[in-house]
Amino acid sequence: MDITNRNLTALSYSNTPLSIYKAYDLTKMIEETRPDEVIITTPMTIDEVRCRRILETVERTAKRVRVRINYRYAPHNKKAYDLLVEGVIGGMTSIHFEWALNTGHGADYFRRWHRDKRNTGSLLIRKSTHHFNLIIFWLRSYEVAKKDPSELHLEEYEQSRKLCLKAEHEDACYRDQSVFSGGINMKDTLGVSVNCKSGAMLSYSLAAYSPSEGFWVPFNWTEGRLELDIAEKSYFAINLRPLFKAPRKIEAGGGLGRYGGGDPVLLDDLFGDGGDEDRFRRAADHIDGARSILTSMAANRFLRSEGVVVVKDVLYLKEFGLSA
Repeated sequence: MDITNRNLTALSYSNTPLSIYKAYDLTKMIEETRPDEVIITTPMTIDEVRCRRILETVERTAKRVRVRINYRYAPHNKKAYDLLVEGVIGGMTSIHFEWALNTGHGADYFRRWHRDKRNTGSLLIRKSTHHFNLIIFWLRSYEVAKKDPSELHLEEYEQSRKLCLKAEHEDACYRDQSVFSGGINMKDTLGVSVNCKSGAMLSYSLAAYSPSEGFWVPFNWTEGRLELDIAEKSYFAINLRPLFKAPRKIEAGGGLGRYGGGDPVLLDDLFGDGGDEDRFRRAADHIDGARSILTSMAANRFLRSEGVVVVKDVLYLKEFGLSA
């Protein structure tokens, strides 16, 4: 944060430097700042106990929680939402979602504090939450080695050296651990099958050691098929394949900034003046945050119990006056 504060001050941002609180000072931060709104990145939390505490706290205090669910804002994902709402392939029947993490990004989760699932809830929470949330966004259905080839040398990069290597004594966050060493207790290959309340079937897989990064999602509906083929930082393609008609490519547009141009829209939504109503309903609150991790938490329970898990048995949102 010292580095971030110096950068913000150098850029002449107002209200800088910002107050700094370490993780164990969270209660102190809340007491001193008395925030009216809390913005949390995805995942909102890592298990059902903590999730329940957040929901109960919001209900009790009537305060507001916003969750930064960034991938809703990417143009290609928004375009898929549009096409599905338009009914270009009829009614839903099944979906396959496959995400590939490359050897850089995937290995990153095994170098850092994420490697211990007591900190992150496993990749099913830390990473898959984003993916299940995309399914929710699209469907609006809530039940849904001797040498380490991934070795990271923080000292070779000035920013990493400042932010990570020189700060290890502050928070004991070691950014460059070997992905083959001990202390790792989460899996790098995952698969989940979900029967959605809407009637659709979802199959999902995640591999954290792929040669390239991206995802492929085919939607099988009653009148055809819609396919998203996304290679992160490279290209994306949306193909519409209606039944008994010629297939065609769909343009989604784009823009400046990360996530295909979605980041500036997200930041404006979080910190702007509100502007026009978003017909895509991308702005996320604590309920969206809870829904986005329910499937992941159910999958973790399955791994522990080896039995079919009903999402509402993990956390029943109707207790909070909401549909699951």
